[in-house]
Amino acid sequence: MTVSGGALTLAAAAIGLLLLSGLWVEWRYRGFARLPVHFDGSGRATRLAPRRVVIWSTPTIFVGLNGFIVFLVQTLPRDDLRGEPDEALMIVAIVLLGAQLFILWLVERWARGGG
Repeated sequence: MTVSGGALTLAAAAIGLLLLSGLWVEWRYRGFARLPVHFDGSGRATRLAPRRVVIWSTPTIFVGLNGFIVFLVQTLPRDDLRGEPDEALMIVAIVLLGAQLFILWLVERWARGGG
């Protein structure tokens, strides 16, 4: 194994939190039929999509990306890896969670503005 248990735990926690964020958004915005799927540079919503698509597309992509990175660092030979696999997993987990929080912040800001 090329990755420590701590890094794998963090990656698993990130996956769990991403999925939980989808459940929270499902509950939080259950009254909306459509939610913003795209924002411009100033943070204004420019496109809306069906609520379930918006809620689950980002966490699903992020979970898949996180899982793919875990798979790669676990299966690639150590000689093929540059840098520290533990650090890579931790950075990916933190960046993906941060991106999800930013998206949720944008959606929340839009929803408080009257939707």
